[in-house]
Amino acid sequence: MGGIVAVGFLDEERVAVGSHAGLGVFDAAGGARLDRVPDIPGEYPWHRDSPPSIVYDDHRGQQVVPAAGLWGGRLAAATADGWTADLTPTGGRLQGPDGTVLVVDDAEEPRAHGFSPGGRVFVHATSSALHVAVRVAQAG
Repeated sequence: MGGIVAVGFLDEERVAVGSHAGLGVFDAAGGARLDRVPDIPGEYPWHRDSPPSIVYDDHRGQQVVPAAGLWGGRLAAATADGWTADLTPTGGRLQGPDGTVLVVDDAEEPRAHGFSPGGRVFVHATSSALHVAVRVAQAG
């Protein structure tokens, strides 16, 4: 993947990734591309400036979701159950409430870094890479 400019979450299952060539929608858990919406280079019809958002039309209707990327915006840095995400000089670091640590080793300038609204999915995106971690629901 290359030219990533913005990332947002359509839900806890799908990640929307805007690039210089259009919008891609990916399955968070498996990475499969679910949809691709090309656009005329430089027009970015899928992007809204204020607040930074991604616009996506599918069978559910038009969805406008918060985005983080080249043009601003932020993703959640923590989850309700205690996971945190921090940027480091060499990528990113996730820490769980039990002390579990996961490291993203990608020193390229980050475009987006954080959790989905429900906290199930984490992304760390640079211009050329999208790192995704998905938590499995606990039985209980």
